[in-house]
Amino acid sequence: MGSMAVIATDELAAQEDADELQLADIDRDTVAFLQYTSGSTGSPKGVVVTHGNLLANEEQIQHAFGATPQDVGVGWLPLYHDMGLIGLVLQPLYAGMSCYLMSPLTFLKRPSRWLEVIADTHATISGAPNFAYDLVLRKTPEELRDGLDLSTWRIAFNGAEPVRADTMSLFSNFFAPSGFDPRAFFPCYGLAESTLLVSAGRRLAGPVMKAFDRDALLQRRVKSSTGGHILVSSGAAIPDHSVRIVHPDRLRICLPDEVGEIWVSGPSVAAGYWGQPDLSSKTFDARLDENGESRTYLRTGDLGFLDGSDLYVAGRIKDVIIIRGRNHYPQDIEATVERSHPRIRPGCTAAFGVDRNGAEALAIVAETGRAHKGMNLDEVVDAVRAAVSREHALEVHELALTPFGTLPKTSSGKIRRGAAKEAFLRGEWLPTFTSRTRRNEETSRTLPPEGPTKEQVASWLVERLSATLGSPERVDRRLPFADYGVGSASMVAIVGDLEHFVGRALPATLLYEHSTIERLATHLSGEGGDAPPLTTRASMRKSSRHEPADKGDLGRVT
Repeated sequence: MGSMAVIATDELAAQEDADELQLADIDRDTVAFLQYTSGSTGSPKGVVVTHGNLLANEEQIQHAFGATPQDVGVGWLPLYHDMGLIGLVLQPLYAGMSCYLMSPLTFLKRPSRWLEVIADTHATISGAPNFAYDLVLRKTPEELRDGLDLSTWRIAFNGAEPVRADTMSLFSNFFAPSGFDPRAFFPCYGLAESTLLVSAGRRLAGPVMKAFDRDALLQRRVKSSTGGHILVSSGAAIPDHSVRIVHPDRLRICLPDEVGEIWVSGPSVAAGYWGQPDLSSKTFDARLDENGESRTYLRTGDLGFLDGSDLYVAGRIKDVIIIRGRNHYPQDIEATVERSHPRIRPGCTAAFGVDRNGAEALAIVAETGRAHKGMNLDEVVDAVRAAVSREHALEVHELALTPFGTLPKTSSGKIRRGAAKEAFLRGEWLPTFTSRTRRNEETSRTLPPEGPTKEQVASWLVERLSATLGSPERVDRRLPFADYGVGSASMVAIVGDLEHFVGRALPATLLYEHSTIERLATHLSGEGGDAPPLTTRASMRKSSRHEPADKGDLGRVT
């Protein structure tokens, strides 16, 4: 680190010296950058992405989106995320279009700002993982929705994690008054090891959804079923690329009615993992055990099947739960849990198998959001157990209901099931329910008054942090927020909730600028003489309709 070169871009040579610049000798095989995997199933690995990989994938993204210089994009995904960098920075440069970028913190603090910026800029292309659409649904009030114009949004891509039919249906219905066209939804599938995009839907055709027999899927068989389990197609393989469904153990092409591992080949497939030749060979140089087959493939580790040319993703090999000889996909169980009771936070559930007395048993960790007065955990437990039993014929062996922001996630917002399971087995979350015992716990939360005093703000912050940490004894009003070990995303979310409590807009960095509960309560109450006048919630909502986005948070790629 001591010899690191630092380049001050504002002190570079003047334009007339450009002829003297020495350009690097770059070809298609030159490494462009290392793209680290999300780590949703293990430790992050550095994927070696070449310039040839990037050019091939950007060409196919442009083809899939139909992107032209007349298009306008909007993005908030972090630039260390492949969808953020390749899809919303490099693609606009490749296609010659404009793109407005906002901070991920701005999105987390008030998710509706994403749609406000789309409306303000008349954007045509934007998207995110499925959890973001869920979050916007939960955080956008009807009065704000009714002031949005989303009629120009023609590509609403959805990928990077399981795409859920109910999310897209609810989103389309809720934002229909804003002019959102449900045909704009654009499901897609990709992964870092293939640069980004592998398969994509058809422009303005809307998502393709089909019902399949759940029991058959669990046995890795494909069988259509009216009223069965609905899956969303991730579209067809992008041109110049091939997708195969392969039996992961026998290394043969699956029959049309079999679920197998998704294998990919084509110019977007990266060069391997940095510094890991053995793992690279196993993952990137897979071959079919068939005569005359010489092509190498990328083994994605994802399970799926083809219905005609449409790719359906069914789960991950490493995450499959096997109970009494039957396969269960955790994302299906997680979706059931999240629908079972309104206190379960969407996108914040992890289901996994645990060894109990020599047999696999189902364990679930689910965030219940922020505690409310009179919350009955028995009611939540009963709802979860009944739903899982009804929809999956499974018994929940252990269930942990945890505070807001406790489940480990990747940089792109996916639940890290492996890390969650390890933490559960270490005893970081005590089960709220096991098949042997039950514990009833109640927590409370004071409803926010219209004009909070210093003590009321401090009490709210104590309670909010207690809910996040799961331990009121750990909260000290004089202790810096950073000492609680709360991640930056959770700190921004706290600020977003605090806005509604105090009735005015607050900067995302508020908890860093006023580092303790005591200092922040003094600042917000105005009792220390350094806070702006308070306003009502109604005036804040009115302000948000007229000033939908913090324009200072926006950057533009042209």
